[in-house]
Amino acid sequence: MATVKGGKHLLVGNSAEYFVMAELLRDSKIAGLLPRNDTDHDIIASDGKKEVKIRVKSKSSEFDGWQWQAKKHPEYCLANICHNDFTILVNITKAPSNPEFFIFKSQFIEDFLQKNHRTWESSLGRGGISHSKDNKKRVLGYSKYKEIVESARDKWGILWD
Repeated sequence: MATVKGGKHLLVGNSAEYFVMAELLRDSKIAGLLPRNDTDHDIIASDGKKEVKIRVKSKSSEFDGWQWQAKKHPEYCLANICHNDFTILVNITKAPSNPEFFIFKSQFIEDFLQKNHRTWESSLGRGGISHSKDNKKRVLGYSKYKEIVESARDKWGILWD
């Protein structure tokens, strides 16, 4: 299993995009990977009536949460959110188990990350020390937010509603 610590985090991320593509194609959707230098989206897909843009965020099963880095401006993680914009969280499980998919509207993820970060900033850290306002790391931990994450498990229909 490739891990971030093993220096193979790109393999985990790339495999997640291909797993999402496989699910879309298996469901008779037209889908394609966008060029690697696209800064906002990973996949574009269509059911023939609606086109969606998809961001894929992966983690390996050894880690509890999906992580983002705030962009240049610390007030957002997901740039250029549009109407048909979705984020699919993928948990890459150890073979032979299948990966797990959690499908959200990207605006929900952005709002959640920002609210969660503001709460974290206003709380005290170890030893009663204030958290740094400059911290750009944003995390959606599975254990802490299991109910929210699980509510989106395999909700592929949200893409086409």
